[in-house]
Amino acid sequence: MAPAATKKNEVADLFQRWVLEKRARSSRGLSARSEAGYRTDIGTFARRVADAEGRPTVQIDPDVPNAVNLGHMARIRISDFNEDNLLKVMSDLVAEGYRNASRARMLSALRGFCGWLVKSHHLDRDPTLGFETPSKDKGLPVALTTDELQRVVTAILHPPVASRVLWPSRDLAMLSILAGCGVRASELLGIRVGDFRWEDPPRLRVTGKGNKTRSLPLSPEVLNVVDDYLTEREAAEGPLRPDAVVFLRTGEPRPFTVTSLDYVVELWLRGAGIAPPDQEKAHLFRHTYAVGVLDNGGTIAELQALLGHESIATTSIYLRMSAEGLHHTAGSTPMHRLLASRSSA
Repeated sequence: MAPAATKKNEVADLFQRWVLEKRARSSRGLSARSEAGYRTDIGTFARRVADAEGRPTVQIDPDVPNAVNLGHMARIRISDFNEDNLLKVMSDLVAEGYRNASRARMLSALRGFCGWLVKSHHLDRDPTLGFETPSKDKGLPVALTTDELQRVVTAILHPPVASRVLWPSRDLAMLSILAGCGVRASELLGIRVGDFRWEDPPRLRVTGKGNKTRSLPLSPEVLNVVDDYLTEREAAEGPLRPDAVVFLRTGEPRPFTVTSLDYVVELWLRGAGIAPPDQEKAHLFRHTYAVGVLDNGGTIAELQALLGHESIATTSIYLRMSAEGLHHTAGSTPMHRLLASRSSA
């Protein structure tokens, strides 16, 4: 059976139908995380295909969840799900240093969607049939070097002129807390103005997994960067309430989601010439912080408390990542040194 004629937004509409069916037919339902992963992976495939063909952007109602990825899907046709495009996209991911897990996840999403398209008579043949699933990545989480962190800082401070989502003072403050305090992405996005304790010694209160709070030490360098950002916001908005969310998206001020934060982080990394890691891109800086603590003074027990791990077994992986297995102090991590040198410049 020949595929039906392509209609406007057809791929995006069919994708949403597929997700609805998976949600309804699956014995366990479909988690929000899985659904977001499908949108990201199919949207990334669509963006790469559409960009290669030079096709114009498509605007989707911004109130629709994950409108950006659906907008990319609306740029392609059903016929674009073919072996040539799949081979090109997968080859590019390998060349750009994407991990096996990232490529396996995208292939899995494409298999599911293309299989459904064939079953529902929208596609003649499943283009994923000739592709083997990449083997599982072996080894340890990735952490950035001091040089790579410097490149990220430079990319943040000199964003593309046309960017509408980057904000240098905000982004440097977010990086400083991610890489200078080791917080999770969800913890960063939950920080309120009143969570900062500016008195000596300065501290930051974060709420982690299981709604558990912990208090983290703050260096003067991190505080200065955060203060610069908040001063910028207050100049535009007036005094901020203690319960105000600290980090907001540009444009119409709205809180970040983990997905929108990862999008901003990916722009930082690409601007620094660094291949983005697996799906949780902001988590890269938590790994970087942890290795920095062990390389610069902290014990494994201290690192466990700083990261908010329930089990020390979870924390112990960083002993293997630590360059020399030495112990120093949390205040001497690469991020703090970069910020200190910036302050004295």
